[in-house]
Amino acid sequence: MNARKLFNSFVSIVLPSSCTSCNRALSVYPLPICHSCSRVLLDLTPKPVITYTKRCKVTSCTKYEKLMKTCVKSLKYGGNRNLLPLFNNIIASFSLREKIDLIIPVPIHSSKLRERGYNQSELISSLLAEKLSLPVSTHTVTRTRRTSQQTGLSKKERMENLKGSFIVVDRLGVMGKSVLVVDDILTTGATMNECSKVLLEAGAKHVSGFTLAKTIL
Repeated sequence: MNARKLFNSFVSIVLPSSCTSCNRALSVYPLPICHSCSRVLLDLTPKPVITYTKRCKVTSCTKYEKLMKTCVKSLKYGGNRNLLPLFNNIIASFSLREKIDLIIPVPIHSSKLRERGYNQSELISSLLAEKLSLPVSTHTVTRTRRTSQQTGLSKKERMENLKGSFIVVDRLGVMGKSVLVVDDILTTGATMNECSKVLLEAGAKHVSGFTLAKTIL
C-alpha cells in the first residue's frame, strides 16, 4: 500500500465524512457514526459476553462487530475521546459480581505510548473506575518490550508473542488484592492471560478481566 492510500485509509477510520454504518453525513456530529446509529447502539440491550481464559474470567460488554467495532476502532486508532460518553453509557448498564479492589489497564509499551499519545485501555479504565468508585493504577504493571502486532496471529502465536512482556513493578500494591484488568478488545485471551499470570505470581488474591468488546472467532 502506497503512502497516499495508507493515509486515506487512516483518515477514513479517524475522521470519516459520513457515518460508517448508514453513510449519513457527519457535518456536526463528532462521532464516526451518526446520531441515529449511536442511539441504535445505546438502545440495544446487549448481553455481556463471558469468556473463561486459562487464568481469569473476562466480561465483555458486547461482540466486536457492526457499530461497536466502528466505535472501538475510532477510539483505539484515532483517539476519538468524543466516544467516551457513549462507552460510559454502555458500561453503566453492566454490573460486575466479582469483588474488586483495584483496576489495572493493560499497559502499552513506552515507545507506542509516545507515538500514539494515549493508552485506550486507560481511558476505558477511568470510566469503569468512576462507575465502581475504585482506584486505577497505571504504573503497577508495565510492558517490558514492544511486541509484534497481534492481528493475524494464532492463539499459540499470540501467547508466544506476549510471553515475558509484562512485569509487576509494585508487588505490594497488588498483594492480597482482587484486581480487574481492563482492555479494549478480547480476542484469544492471550493478553489477559499474561497479565493475570504476572499479577497472581506477584501475590494478587484474584484476577478478572473487562473489555468493551469480544471478537467472535
